[in-house]
Amino acid sequence: YNKHLTQKQIIISWGIISIFWMLFIYIKRALFLHPEAVLGRFENLIISWKMFFWNPLGYWLGVAGPASQLATSSSKFLSSWSHLFLPENWYVQILLEQSLLWLAFFLLVIYYIWKNLFHIVKVKRDFLSIWIFSSFITILFMANFTHIFEEAATNYVLFMIMWSYIINESKRIKLK
Repeated sequence: YNKHLTQKQIIISWGIISIFWMLFIYIKRALFLHPEAVLGRFENLIISWKMFFWNPLGYWLGVAGPASQLATSSSKFLSSWSHLFLPENWYVQILLEQSLLWLAFFLLVIYYIWKNLFHIVKVKRDFLSIWIFSSFITILFMANFTHIFEEAATNYVLFMIMWSYIINESKRIKLK
């Protein structure tokens, strides 16, 4: 993992990965191009925005997302809205449950992690730093379409690795 990559090697690697994923999407296009699923997600986002403007201070936990399917609400309004859909977007779920203030706080934490990982990748340019940064970017992207941050087995381990890596590498980079 200590091999340093040149900019050309990074671009070629990303190109190969992109071509692989484009071929995979082309071969499995029926998996990605389900009109019912895509239209359902847009409908859920419209409902989510209506809910946000109805109560911009947030509904608190258990109203949006998969956890809302397990609980029952005493309010007729909440039960009629929350049990009919899943936002399928982690950022919208935070917006609905915790309000704009907590979404801004969450995005600030995400930005802090991104900034540190990006700085480490820029300085080190090795496989491990690029892998950790790519994993982080992938999870951020996936959060637009699914509840990826609720996948504890994946995220807790990855965030522990990222956090320890940021702490260790930032000490090494500052010492040099």
